[in-house]
Amino acid sequence: MVSMNVAAIFSGFALFISFLTLWLTHLRGVVIALSADEKCKMPEMSLDEFKQDIPTTIRGTTSLFVLNKGNRTGAMKVTKIDFVTVDGFANFLEKDDVSIQSIESHLNHSTTLPMTLIIKDGSADLITMACTLKLNPVITRGYDYNLENINIGSNDLRDLLMKLFEYKKERLKEFMNFLRSHEKIGKIAISCEYTKRWLRGTPFKKKIVTVYVVHSYKETIKYYEDALKKYLLDPTPKEIIKSVLSEIDRLKTTFNKCCEEIEHHSNKDLFGFSEFDSIKSRYID
Repeated sequence: MVSMNVAAIFSGFALFISFLTLWLTHLRGVVIALSADEKCKMPEMSLDEFKQDIPTTIRGTTSLFVLNKGNRTGAMKVTKIDFVTVDGFANFLEKDDVSIQSIESHLNHSTTLPMTLIIKDGSADLITMACTLKLNPVITRGYDYNLENINIGSNDLRDLLMKLFEYKKERLKEFMNFLRSHEKIGKIAISCEYTKRWLRGTPFKKKIVTVYVVHSYKETIKYYEDALKKYLLDPTPKEIIKSVLSEIDRLKTTFNKCCEEIEHHSNKDLFGFSEFDSIKSRYID
């Protein structure tokens, strides 16, 4: 009786081992697992980036790891990548771009969305993504943005330029204060579809992988602070006013030459220029 029980136990154990072997080698199918970096870090900027002007592009990288733990070849597709700002950062953001930078395996080459990866059984792939955030250029020393968006009322050119100078400095100060109080500036949402274990219904399962975007700025904030202390418009208000006055003189010279040509070649009375001298004086003024 005991020997029969022992034989039954061994038979059951052998059956279990056989089924486990069959499961692992044939029946398990495709088992895709996705994991991403906990954070997309924006590394410190260099001092050289602040030499020409105040930089308005910040960058970081992150990775998505794809593993097929099954015993059949599967597929994973990245359909969309979005950047979502935290409250407050949208005020400084001009444009965002998150793109696939590279894929580790030689089997997969495409880096455009939607992008499909073939993942063989027991293999893996690593996708590196680049996050580029372009800030509103209002914080730069130049004038390369739409001035119509800034409501500064003044009829005096010097006064207008000084108000613009203070406005731009204030926006830079706000951005620095935001960086000091917010390490997290947004998140990357990676929309994926990957092969299901059992092909019932749709063949793909959908999932959104989220990676938080954070900065590690300490030295960079100091560089921004130094830039604020030395902040000057480029070109300076004095240079702009000098340039405007020079242009006015050039236009006056051109206008006077035109008037001389009219006086020399035309009959005032015939062409209705009896008030020519007063008109000329008014336009020059």
